[in-house]
Amino acid sequence: MVMAMYSKEVLKRFKNPKHAGEIKHPDIVGEVGNLKCGDIIKVYVKIDKNRIKDIKFETYGCVSAIAASDMLCDLAMGKTIEQAEKLKFKEIIEKLKGLPPIKYHCSMMAIEALQKALKEYKEKQKDKDKIKDINKGQKTSTKKDSGNNLTPYKFTEKTTLAKLPKDMKTQKILGKFGVPCISCPHASSEANSLTLGQVAKMYGLDIKGLLKELNKK
Repeated sequence: MVMAMYSKEVLKRFKNPKHAGEIKHPDIVGEVGNLKCGDIIKVYVKIDKNRIKDIKFETYGCVSAIAASDMLCDLAMGKTIEQAEKLKFKEIIEKLKGLPPIKYHCSMMAIEALQKALKEYKEKQKDKDKIKDINKGQKTSTKKDSGNNLTPYKFTEKTTLAKLPKDMKTQKILGKFGVPCISCPHASSEANSLTLGQVAKMYGLDIKGLLKELNKK
């Protein structure tokens, strides 16, 4: 008598659901309900290029809850996130050829599980985008900072040896103008205090030419 109040489609979905099971490594999972209420619907979703690539469910509940969960997966499969978000519980009921009014909440729960999963997925994507923007900003900032190395007058007579870059191009310029190797033990021990101006005076170096080359680098 109980089964008689369900449509053939509901019974078919209940007895042989197409989407029952768990997706390994899903992009997101949505779960609603609790054991106290009697029904739990868990939806596993795999998303690729903003479209639902795969969707499965695990439902602890009545005939209507299982049938509604399976039909939800049918309706959501292949849809974009935006399209899936617009699905209504009435669509599930219509596709199931009807549900007893007292069981409408099962289709509502199925929709809620999907909506919850999609909402969480979008929030995670936003967080990822924020991290990307931060990283991009840091790279841009680094590029700008390194670009400042090219601006005139960055290196002056007051620049200490310790502040000189250790790259090969700088080393060649220093060698060209006769600046002692700043990596040698003697120079490195005084690198924090010795300035280019002091070194130029000590060794009679062309300080103007040296600074011009350094600031063009």
